[in-house]
Amino acid sequence: MAADITHSVNSTCAATAARVVADGTTTTTITVTCKDSASDDVGAGHSVTLTASAAGVTIATSPGTTDENGVATFTVKSSTVGPAVIFTARDTTDEVTIAQTASVTFFGMSISLSTVATSAARVIADNSTTATITVTVKDDSDTAMGTCAVVVSAVGTPAGVTVTSGSGNTNGSGVFTCTVKSTTPYYGATPVVIKAVASFQAIEITQRATITFFENATASVSVSTCAAASASVFADNTATTTIGGTLLTAAGAA
Repeated sequence: MAADITHSVNSTCAATAARVVADGTTTTTITVTCKDSASDDVGAGHSVTLTASAAGVTIATSPGTTDENGVATFTVKSSTVGPAVIFTARDTTDEVTIAQTASVTFFGMSISLSTVATSAARVIADNSTTATITVTVKDDSDTAMGTCAVVVSAVGTPAGVTVTSGSGNTNGSGVFTCTVKSTTPYYGATPVVIKAVASFQAIEITQRATITFFENATASVSVSTCAAASASVFADNTATTTIGGTLLTAAGAA
């Protein structure tokens, strides 16, 4: 009896996931099922190759060999963001290219849709009080990206500033959190600026968080101010003046 020959149209090629993070680690499976002219599985022993329409894609176990059900599986991954990659399978045993192809889009983080936020814009510089930094990673379709590696740091590595647990993966909602504190005051024109980098792509999120660390100190009686709006007021028990002041530290910080 003649061996079963793979039929180009009846055979199939499909991906388990149409969109995959381009982190060079996350994979999707391409399943190729070789069928004959009667749409029956061709069985085991057919050598199948899988090729990609774009460079930078890693295909594992190509060529593969069909099992007793005529199935050959491949895993694919990429670290390159781009348009949809088309995967084409060919039964090299029968020299037949399968008509159906699989399409996979390898996507990355959107630097404009992702966000970096702080729970507090002003924090006491006592090396104890912290602000929580929340990073939300989204892709170009505004969808949260889970299990993405993120690194949070202070721009310029300012002295006395500590970012605790500043690296890790986003959760299922695309969120990563850490805390920041300081022993050194930073205020006025020199606040602390916090940035976040998606380390799997080595790109920084556009948005940054700004924190003012202020002194935990007693007001200085010599530097603080107190003044009246009017130096003299008519004593009729009706006319008034406003007394105001600003409490400042010895360094002149409010």
